[in-house]
Amino acid sequence: VWDTRTLSVSAPRPVGVLAGHIHGIVHLDSRGDSRYLITNSKDQTIKLWDIRALTSSQAVRQFEEIARLNNRELVSHGNPGT
Repeated sequence: VWDTRTLSVSAPRPVGVLAGHIHGIVHLDSRGDSRYLITNSKDQTIKLWDIRALTSSQAVRQFEEIARLNNRELVSHGNPGT
């Protein structure tokens, strides 16, 4: 996680690290309130991150597709039994 206020300095450093996915992230989105971030990974998990605490709630597993509705709701679906 980078603080945009520090990006103009000669050697910007991250203010924190969000670790938890097993494979690379394929999608990330923010609510725009600088509090939460949602990520989807190649490991087919979805994580909701609390940016202030630099933590994630329990991962939602085995979902293949994500779609955002009206900038508020997140919909995901997968193949049952996989």
